Amino acid sequence: MDTWNLIAGNRDAVEELFQKVRLSKWALHNEIVRCVRLEVTHEKSLLKFAYDYWYYRACTTLGDLEFKLPDSAKELIAWADTLNNCLRGYVKYVEKNHVLIYGVFKNDKLLYAVAIYRDKIHEAHGKNNTPVPPADMGKIYLWHGKFLCDV
Repeated sequence: MDTWNLIAGNRDAVEELFQKVRLSKWALHNEIVRCVRLEVTHEKSLLKFAYDYWYYRACTTLGDLEFKLPDSAKELIAWADTLNNCLRGYVKYVEKNHVLIYGVFKNDKLLYAVAIYRDKIHEAHGKNNTPVPPADMGKIYLWHGKFLCDV
């Protein structure tokens, strides 16, 4: 999700906690992520997520990649910490079923997160928001086409 959506979904936290930073895209993004990180309370982290059957069936293995949905806000927050990105800001969107987040694993290690919005890949990134290598991105597109198109 882009920085503007993070602000929109967490406006109160950003307004209350935002600190001045040097003007650059990443400095601004990181400060907004910091605000969202502080806003997600322990109570919120106890949320359990529920998904339609169609989305659970996409939790599968394709080649050497395994695709999983987070069971809870706590798990999604742990993924955010592992990937050092803004997944924490998705808790509200996943809770309301506006966005799906799939973790992509290889040998039980989280490598990427894929955001699905309106049944399309909205974004896919690795640690520190790095792009997914083309070979793995090809597998992600294949997985998406096989399990999430025409849901």
